[in-house]
Amino acid sequence: MIGRRGVGSRRARAAWTAAVCALLIAIATPARAVGQDTTLPDVLADGFYGGVIGALVGTAVMALTNHPKDHLSYISTGAGVGVIAGTVYGLTRATNRALVEVDRGRVTWSVPSVTTGLAGDQNSRAQPTASAALFLYRFE
Repeated sequence: MIGRRGVGSRRARAAWTAAVCALLIAIATPARAVGQDTTLPDVLADGFYGGVIGALVGTAVMALTNHPKDHLSYISTGAGVGVIAGTVYGLTRATNRALVEVDRGRVTWSVPSVTTGLAGDQNSRAQPTASAALFLYRFE
């Protein structure tokens, strides 16, 4: 049986966890202004959402085990893997740039990212390829 102190401390931890999550969401998703560079907030938001999704997947996997109480570490492991995967996704999305980009009437110049790959030739052999985007126009 849990005493009053145990229930109160759980409520306090839940309140602190909710407050920290709300603060992280507020930091990671600022209001957008025209011409504002949103690369860092977008990468942070992708990492945060990846962590949340990873924690949910870890909780689901933990619930599928015979003794879920023995596998609580699955939640933190899922969150850690999710943060890493979300951050890598955000960074790859942010670094996929063209030489000239037009987005909502704003023109930006940057060093284009080089994309590598493999393509088959006439003899069905894989040949390495490299390409870079020169012009990108977003239709929104």
